[in-house]
Amino acid sequence: MALKCDFCSSPNIKWAYPCRDFTIPENLAGSHGSFAACDECKALVESDNREALLNRSVNTIPFFKQGHIPTGLKRLLKEEIRRIHNSFFANRLGPVRTFYPD
Repeated sequence: MALKCDFCSSPNIKWAYPCRDFTIPENLAGSHGSFAACDECKALVESDNREALLNRSVNTIPFFKQGHIPTGLKRLLKEEIRRIHNSFFANRLGPVRTFYPD
């Protein structure tokens, strides 16, 4: 499986944000280790533009882009992604680093 930006799924990963592991039990989501980021998402994280980061994340999900999802479901998924992003910001450990794949 190819690595992708953890925010927008871009294959152009250049950055890694150290992060504590976390879980969000209510939606069975979570993260283990660093968050990978592309240039565009890194810029949004660094500028703390959380709403633009959220919108980028939502708008780059393939089935959202194709218009095959009801508005209510899109709103629900957007709120779940917001919770994941909030957990990322709360658990972030230190500055961004250059991404080096294993």
